[in-house]
Amino acid sequence: MTILITILLLFILFLILLFCIFLTVFARLPKILKTKRTLYRSHQFDGVRQSILQRLDELDAKPYKSLSTTSTDGKKLFSRLYEANDTSTVIIQMHGYRGHAIKDFCGSSFYWFKKGKTVLLPDQRAHENSKSNTITFGIKERYDVLCWINLIIKLYGKNVKIILSGISMGAATVLMASQLDLPHNVVGIIADCPYTTPCDIIKKVASERGFNPKFIYPFIRLSALIFAFTDIEKASPMEAIKHTKLPILFIHGDDDRFVPYQMGKELYESYNGPKKFVSVENAGHAFAYFFDTPQYEKALDEFAALVLN
Repeated sequence: MTILITILLLFILFLILLFCIFLTVFARLPKILKTKRTLYRSHQFDGVRQSILQRLDELDAKPYKSLSTTSTDGKKLFSRLYEANDTSTVIIQMHGYRGHAIKDFCGSSFYWFKKGKTVLLPDQRAHENSKSNTITFGIKERYDVLCWINLIIKLYGKNVKIILSGISMGAATVLMASQLDLPHNVVGIIADCPYTTPCDIIKKVASERGFNPKFIYPFIRLSALIFAFTDIEKASPMEAIKHTKLPILFIHGDDDRFVPYQMGKELYESYNGPKKFVSVENAGHAFAYFFDTPQYEKALDEFAALVLN
C-alpha cells in the first residue's frame, strides 16, 4: 500500500511539473504581465523605440470595424478590420507569440494604408480578445487563418485578392497555413522572421534559459499533448513550404536575437517556389520595418507588383 501511495504521489507531482511547463510555454499570458506597449529591453531597440511607440499609438487610435469568426474547434476569434475604399485586396496580418497585432504591425500596416489597401489584424487565439487559453505555435492557428480567409471572401466576393502576412509565430502560422487547401484568392505570403519548426524555436529558447534542450523538450512536448491535446510536431513551416507554390517574401533582421536569422535563411533556401529573401542589417526581432523602412517598403512594393498584377 505504501508503495502504491508513493507511486501515486510521484505521478501527481509529475503531472504538476508538466502543468507548470505547459503554463510557461503554451498558456495565454495574463494581461497584467504584458501590454501592447511592452517592448524588448535590449539596447538594440533604443534607436527605434520611440518610433515604434508613436506608430503603435497612431494605429491604436485609428478607427476600425470589429469582426469575429469561429474557429474549427469552436473558439471565438476577434479581429480589427481597417477598411479602405479599395476592398479588392485584403492583407491579413498575423502577429507573434504572446504579442499584439497593433504592436507587431504598427509599421507595415501603414504601408498598406498608404497604398489604399484593406487590412485585417486578427488577435491570434489565446491573445487579447480571441478565445482559447492555449497557444500552439501555429499548429491550430493555421486553421484560424483559413477561417479569416473564408470570412474575407464572404465579405468582399469571390474575386478578392488576399495576401497573408505574419511576424515571428505569425509568420510561421501563415507559412503553415499554406499547406492547407487555400482558395485561389490567396496570392502570396509575407513571412517576417519565421522559425523553421516549433521544435527548433522551443529548444533554442529553452537552451537560452539554462535548460538542456534534449532533456527538457520531451517534457514540453508531452505537456502540450496532455493539456492542449496538441502534438507540436504535427506541422511546421519547413514541412508546409514543400506543399505550396505561392510567391513568398521572406524578411529577417540579421541581428534577430529571438528567432535566429539562419532559420529564415534556411526556410528561404529550402523553398522551391517563387521567392525573395530580404536581409535587414542590424535589425532586431519583429521590428525590421523600423530599422530600415526604405528597404522594407521597397521589398513590399516589388512583392505587391508581383502578386497583385
